Amino acid sequence: TYVKSLDPNAFLSQFQEFLQLNLSYKDIIRYRTHQDLLCILMAIDHITDDEMAELEVMLEKYREMIPTASNEEFDHIDYTFHYKLCLAGHNEIEKQIFLEWVQLIYISIRENNRIQNHIMQNREWSYLLHRRLLDAIRKKDLTMCIELYKEMCARIALTFPETSDK
Repeated sequence: TYVKSLDPNAFLSQFQEFLQLNLSYKDIIRYRTHQDLLCILMAIDHITDDEMAELEVMLEKYREMIPTASNEEFDHIDYTFHYKLCLAGHNEIEKQIFLEWVQLIYISIRENNRIQNHIMQNREWSYLLHRRLLDAIRKKDLTMCIELYKEMCARIALTFPETSDK
């Protein structure tokens, strides 16, 4: 038996449908953390000055939106930041995986943005986390990126204990 052709998109679509049968929020967070860190690992080595400038502009818009944006608008700019970060890795496979899992990624962003009961505090914390993340990428500090994701996961675990690995 041998494979005559392999369509990665068809494979990923079937794989995603399989996984959606029984996903917990913990599974989503764990996947997102690994997915984002892989995107960051690639971006650290391949991001261009123009892409960094575009992400800086997005972060400024992100900060400006804190007091006025609807939840949907805020979620959208958060998602777009992560998508642009994925693109900055200049890896077509990673881009296709990101796009294939877009619904799952968007759901996790939306839920992460609802962690705090006081949405304004959450938005400010989210902006600062993204700010620190982009600064770490600029410095090519993967260790700091990992620490920031640990901080995010710890905060989520405080609000949703079922996401904790303890």
